[in-house]
Amino acid sequence: MKNMRVSIIIPIYNAEKTLEKCFNSCLNQKWDDLEIIAINDCSSDGSAAICNHYANENFQFHVIHNRMNLGPQQSRPLGIKKATGDFLFFLDADDYIPSQSAINILCQQQIKTNGDVIIGGYEIIDDIQINRVIPPMIDTTDPVDKLVFFFTHSFRTLWAKLYRKNLFNGLAVPDNIYHGEDLILNTQIFAQSSFRVTSVDTVIYGYKRTASSITSNLSFDNALNVLKAEHWMYNYLYNQGLLTHNLVYNQLCLHAISKIIAAIKQRRGSKFDKNYFDFLYRIFYKPCPIKLRKQFPIHNRILIPLENFSPWLSTLYIKLLDKVTS
Repeated sequence: MKNMRVSIIIPIYNAEKTLEKCFNSCLNQKWDDLEIIAINDCSSDGSAAICNHYANENFQFHVIHNRMNLGPQQSRPLGIKKATGDFLFFLDADDYIPSQSAINILCQQQIKTNGDVIIGGYEIIDDIQINRVIPPMIDTTDPVDKLVFFFTHSFRTLWAKLYRKNLFNGLAVPDNIYHGEDLILNTQIFAQSSFRVTSVDTVIYGYKRTASSITSNLSFDNALNVLKAEHWMYNYLYNQGLLTHNLVYNQLCLHAISKIIAAIKQRRGSKFDKNYFDFLYRIFYKPCPIKLRKQFPIHNRILIPLENFSPWLSTLYIKLLDKVTS
């Protein structure tokens, strides 16, 4: 079956140094029916010119030039709307597809299983090494199984997956959440009982970890915004009746606890809203069984009850930890 069109959607902002590698990795794919949709989000470097050049030279390329900077959260839906493919593959502008057969492998798995979401492996590259992560095998429509997989394993992003396009019909991300879009969209998709999720044991995505991509997330405001996404997921899954399943609730709690710990560490001179922290403590930390919390190192695990008891003490404790680890 070679008539299944795949649309690769790439939001772009000031990525001139990585665009050619990104675009060429798309054009090198062996799958016949492929289109590439680049959304230039008001880049101030040479990204727009590179996009136009590729669009002029390759019939598979289509470019959207945003009139104002929207960010990836609002740029991706523009690409989805323009896409004519049956399936979507999301790619960040500083990343790439490492194998010429990646899209073909995903499509063949879709044909074999009639899957709606096909999850692939990925490689993380930094200045020192390459780490490859392969997903466990999954093939199910059961929302509990899908959500446990989602919260347990590190495949919560939009990238490294092939999605049936119509899965995104009617999906939305709250405007006030700008960190956690992937979590919110995938939670809505994985929670649906009619959609099949399957996987391949092959690396199909290359993620370039840079100093800027790491440090851009290290702020208290960003950490708080991620917690808004955790809160949103709690409300959504509660309303869907899925938190009555202990496996789902426990894994959501563990995921949220890791984000609360990260926020406390980034708090520094800032403060949590006391009522909001009490709320997070009540819905995520307290319901999580003690034996599951123990998977976090003790020096991290005690941060949440310490913060709940006295933010001053937790600040002092973090300073001591910094001295010990520096």
